[in-house]
Formats: sequence, structure tokens, C-alpha cells
Amino acid sequence: MKKKLKVILAGSAAVATIAVAGISYAAYARTSSAEATGTSEKFRAVTVVGEWGSTGGLLPGEAGDVRVKLGVSAENTVAAKVVKIFAQAITAADITGIPTANKEACAGKLSTVVYQPAALAIAPSAQNVVLTLKEAVKFDESATVDCEGMSFKTKWTVEFGPERNPVNPLGNGGTANVTAGSVAPPAGG
Repeated sequence: MKKKLKVILAGSAAVATIAVAGISYAAYARTSSAEATGTSEKFRAVTVVGEWGSTGGLLPGEAGDVRVKLGVSAENTVAAKVVKIFAQAITAADITGIPTANKEACAGKLSTVVYQPAALAIAPSAQNVVLTLKEAVKFDESATVDCEGMSFKTKWTVEFGPERNPVNPLGNGGTANVTAGSVAPPAGG
């Protein structure tokens, strides 16, 4: 029996030692704190200037190009992805050079194309980037002599979004041909 008692006491001592070690470890635990400050990118307005891109006027059934020149703010920290390019409807008020009575009908003979390029970005702070919108304005083949000699104004909107890591963004003086379904490879970036 003395032998059993010694084993029990020895076992109790071992348990007590383990418990003391556990308490001792917990007493030395420490907690520290850290701060991290995040930032957001800068994406400012992009300037857009448009001009007629075809030589000469249109005949019924033809389409003309429009060029838009873009400039990205030097404050931008990310590229400007071109999301969508579209024109406002051409109205009688946009037409000159023909009798007022013909303007409404002739405005109805002009249509514009919407562009949604899949991968077209302008590098941060790039200037004088020219996008040629291929066949941007279409003159219906049913137009009559009443529309002969008219001039018309088109108003284009270019929607941009920020792009962190674009593939081959257009830089200063870069050019690209933009079609209704795709973007031609940059001619100079």
C-alpha cells in the first residue's frame, strides 16, 4: 500500500508541476497594437476635344470618322480606361446651311455609333492621345437633295474609369482606331 501511495503522490506532484508551468506561461503573455494607414488613388477628369476626321463631306450611304483628342490630368495616379464613347442625337438645331424647313428631316438621316472598347486605356498624365472613331456618323442612303450642302454638329461623350494595370496603355501622342466592335492595335503608344 505504501507503494501505491508513493505512485499516487508522485502522479499528483507531476500534475501540480504542469499546472504551475501553465500558469507561469500565461503570466508572461503580452499584447501589442499596430496602425496602418491606407490611401485611395487619384482619378481626375480627362479632357476631350472632338473634330471631323474624314476629308470632305458625306454622300448618302456613306459614313464619316470623328477624332477625339484626350488629355489625362497629371494628378492621376492610375490610367484612364475608356468604357464607352457615344454621341447625343443629332437634331435640327445641330444643322446649318440648308433651309429651316428641311433641317428636321435631314437630322433624321444622320445617325451615330456607340463604341464600347474592350481594352483601351490612356496612361496617367498622357496628353494629345487621338482616338479615331471609325464610321462614327452615318448618312442614310435615302437622303434627298434637300440635305445637300448641310453642315452638322455632333456632341460626343467619353466615359472613363480608373484602371490600375492596363495592358499597353496609350501614352503621350498615342493613337488608336476605334470601331463599333473592337479597337485596332495602337498605332503609336
